[in-house]
Amino acid sequence: MNNTQSIELSSTGVRRMLNKYTPERAIAEYIWNGFDAKATIVRVDYEISSQELDTIQSITISDNGNGICYDDLKYKFKPILESQKRLASDDGDLIRGKNGYGRLTFFKFATFAQWTTVYLHKDRKCYQYDIEIASDRLTHYTLSEQIETKKDHGTSVVFTNIDAEISSKYIEKKVKTFLRAEFAWFLELNSNFQIVINGEILDYQSIIEDRKEFTLNINDLQFDCKYLRWNVKPNDEYSRFYFLNKALDVRGTKTTLLNKKGDGFWHSIVIIHDFFEEKITECFSGKTISPTLFGDKDARNVFDDLISKLNDFLKKERRPFLRKQANVLLGNYRKDGV
Repeated sequence: MNNTQSIELSSTGVRRMLNKYTPERAIAEYIWNGFDAKATIVRVDYEISSQELDTIQSITISDNGNGICYDDLKYKFKPILESQKRLASDDGDLIRGKNGYGRLTFFKFATFAQWTTVYLHKDRKCYQYDIEIASDRLTHYTLSEQIETKKDHGTSVVFTNIDAEISSKYIEKKVKTFLRAEFAWFLELNSNFQIVINGEILDYQSIIEDRKEFTLNINDLQFDCKYLRWNVKPNDEYSRFYFLNKALDVRGTKTTLLNKKGDGFWHSIVIIHDFFEEKITECFSGKTISPTLFGDKDARNVFDDLISKLNDFLKKERRPFLRKQANVLLGNYRKDGV
């Protein structure tokens, strides 16, 4: 037996909020939803309806995450601007589905969306159910009864009646390019995570222009660091420091001093040490790091010294980059007879 319930926002309001989305950004939202649900693999599969016309019949995005608990739907599908992931998560900047409306962006490339989700209940049994939404009624969803299942937890979303603009060529040229710029930093931080498109693992290595590994010693603490310079700007992501514990869990992030310079010096630095497990988790609860929040003066001094040395490293790396950029610019000027 199915029952239909309303999302707490007008359809006009939903479309206004989603107006900025492109099809590729919308697809990225569903991939983020998978990773936000603790998935390690998110698959994007599309079925071509006509080879001659290069049209797509359906797109399926599936993950091996935790699924959506039936009892939590009132938090996950109704309060559009107050996603449960934001209320409950301690992952800070790494949780992307913070506004609760990413699941509705499908109307940018399809007419219908059907979720099939399997979750592990507190009774240690797995349950499955479906959710359906049509693009012309974004403020309503149809919910099936849940049933017990032997399937593993995870979620798949099937999109049908795909817009004619979306073709296999569009996916190859635009969607994959966007996803590399969107997820490269995230996949680099989580080497066991994958995005698989029609059976092929998304390769982001082509946008890494430079990579260096080094250590910094501060007060008898040795921090393992990895520097990455990108040849394209990551989507909506500032150049940041990422602070990980030895288990490679991200405990916090902080923007570097070299953002918004307009020179194309896009970069990330990953720093690994259990210092962050002890000193950051209890102080930040997932918020972006601010050294003023350290209660321990010695720990704050270590952190300040670390940030200072990391910024010095970036300044040194930026000098040859700027010289190379200047030479390219001068060469173009000479070529154009300026």
